[in-house]
Amino acid sequence: MIKLCRAYRTTSTVALQVLSKSPPIELLVEERAKLYHANRPDGLSVGELKSSLREELMEKWQRKWNAETQKGQWTKRLIKNIEPWVKRKHGDLTYRMTQALTGHGCFGSFLKRIGKESVDNCHYCSGTDTPDHTMFHCVRFDMERRTCCLETGCNITPDNIVPCMLENQQQWNRIARFLEKVMLQKEADERTRQTNSQ
Repeated sequence: MIKLCRAYRTTSTVALQVLSKSPPIELLVEERAKLYHANRPDGLSVGELKSSLREELMEKWQRKWNAETQKGQWTKRLIKNIEPWVKRKHGDLTYRMTQALTGHGCFGSFLKRIGKESVDNCHYCSGTDTPDHTMFHCVRFDMERRTCCLETGCNITPDNIVPCMLENQQQWNRIARFLEKVMLQKEADERTRQTNSQ
């Protein structure tokens, strides 16, 4: 899942499962066991049975996702309802999009947690450098954010960025472009700071 999502190995399994559209293995095992042992009622095709069992799996997976209180909280905030994410027919994840969707990347809060930085302050303004701050509040990325809002026709927030991405391929591409620009700039600035501190 790490390779599929192009994620850091520090990313939680629960977040990777959702991002990679890979249901938890215990739910898959349960689904396959039910399919194997099923006594199909008359008139119910194998396809209909599979569809019914997949619906049940999705409901259980959503309950498990909702109940998670420790791991993948940033991803969970962005992707509240996993079914539209998992069933989408468009949009591939990039390395930088995954950083933005997991919070594992060039963010002061993450870099401090892994011991790469001593503080989690934003280098551009007075906030704490979290994924939320970077994507939705930091003054350094106001222009990129405004451009994204104009292109997508929605004022992006943590609550609507993923639903907007899921509308269609064009919306996905517009938001992907915004996330790529922001993360590329943060990476370049971090490299510059490291070079200057040596």
